[in-house]
Amino acid sequence: MKYIITWKVDKTVPTACPDYSPDPYTGGFPTTHCLVYHFKTITEDKNAEFENKELAIEFAKNAPLSCYDFRLNGELLEDKRERPSTITITN
Repeated sequence: MKYIITWKVDKTVPTACPDYSPDPYTGGFPTTHCLVYHFKTITEDKNAEFENKELAIEFAKNAPLSCYDFRLNGELLEDKRERPSTITITN
């Protein structure tokens, strides 16, 4: 029997600045750039096939936190990966 793991991966990709466009009169681009990092987050669906259940579960357990929603042959696996603690700084 083959064991198929499916999961989702969030990736941040840069996008163009909406203000960096050609001047309608001259066709030239501005000489200064925006100081904001423009991006969007995309979600990709991934999968992998394993010969046994133990290898499939170990693969999911060792994945980075940007990977989530692991399913083994369609059944959702419990995510037991350790999350870093969150620190909030306020003034």
